[in-house]
Amino acid sequence: MEIILRFLLSVLIISALLLLLPGIKTTRFYCAIVAAIPITIINMLISPVFASIDVAITALGFGLLIVVMDAVILWLLGLLLRGLKVDGFGWAFVFALILSIIIYFVELVFQPGYFEVIAT
Repeated sequence: MEIILRFLLSVLIISALLLLLPGIKTTRFYCAIVAAIPITIINMLISPVFASIDVAITALGFGLLIVVMDAVILWLLGLLLRGLKVDGFGWAFVFALILSIIIYFVELVFQPGYFEVIAT
């Protein structure tokens, strides 16, 4: 159930970013959802693999790798989907960077045991 909620939350965040950023234009709302699904799936599959590696340098490299990978996916989707237009790789990178920051803070707030730590 947690995976489904994380997936839906990620799709919602990505869809909102696609509609709000001026360098990314969507003519139809479903294009935002269609673009959000592969980004979310790839992030959910790759994150646990790299999370098992505990080296700080790897964590930094992994974070940058996810941002670049999300930017490439969005940029390619902008080329493939008729209702989605990305004004260059720079906007895709800005999108991916903002997405990573938002998802980091959302996961920080909603991680298991977060509210127990605050209460003590």
